[in-house]
Amino acid sequence: MTRGDIEKLIVQKNDSSLYLYGNIRKDYRTFGYEKPNVNSKKLILFSVFTNYVKNNPFGCSLGSYYQTSDMHIELKFISIVGTFMKTIAIKDGLQIATVYFLKKCVEFER
Repeated sequence: MTRGDIEKLIVQKNDSSLYLYGNIRKDYRTFGYEKPNVNSKKLILFSVFTNYVKNNPFGCSLGSYYQTSDMHIELKFISIVGTFMKTIAIKDGLQIATVYFLKKCVEFER
């Protein structure tokens, strides 16, 4: 598998929102964590694989999704923290969580 075979979250230039379009031709399983540590609580998951998304088997408090358009929340990029991207989850205009994604799973819109 090459880097081009992996789908990533994209930070939009205009408003720092994160988006991901589900693409069944690319592999992805991206967790968002409570802290900038892969051993911390998993808050959200994006994956191409139904068995990772359906019925939220990892118990992510913000849910499991194929793509960001399936969510009822918005994710916004805040900063880079070591090997992680710090984001916030927003629902109905209010921040409901801070979520960290590995930098290798996110890229900035060109």
